[in-house]
Amino acid sequence: MNNLDLLLDRIKEDGKKEADHILSNGQKRKEEIIKESEEKAQKEVSKIIENAKKEAKRIKENSKVTANRQARDIKIEAKNQVVEEVLEKLIEKLEKLGPNSYKDFVLNRLKDSKIEKGEILLQKDMKFHFKEEDFNGLKVSNESVEGGFVVKNGKISYDNTYKSLVNFEKDSLEKIIVDEIFK
Repeated sequence: MNNLDLLLDRIKEDGKKEADHILSNGQKRKEEIIKESEEKAQKEVSKIIENAKKEAKRIKENSKVTANRQARDIKIEAKNQVVEEVLEKLIEKLEKLGPNSYKDFVLNRLKDSKIEKGEILLQKDMKFHFKEEDFNGLKVSNESVEGGFVVKNGKISYDNTYKSLVNFEKDSLEKIIVDEIFK
């Protein structure tokens, strides 16, 4: 082998070593890049999972608050319904007052109101339980009302029907009912 062949073999050998070294460095760099990319991706995944957990927790808390609010609203609605039923039964019971109790009710309300002029509308079939002098100048009307009584004086009406009285006192009656039933 001559010098040229030796020199060529040496160059090939050095080239091969250099190529192997470059490939080896390239492989190491590739592995580093992959490792860095995996670490970066893992951090992103962790961040996404953490944000998802926070969002899930927030949604769960909001759902809980919403459910509590809905439950409270249902309870309030049920209580209101019970109160309305009690008020309706109160009106029904008042409408069934006996003649003596009805007479006492009318006369006491008239006495407290100091109404002296007009026409009084009584409950049907209750007129004959009164005397003309019971009304101190009020004229008994041929018309009647469902429950309670009404006094008309021109364009003014003094509504003392049970429904009207219960509606007028509704706030205080509701409080009494709620205090008694829902202690």
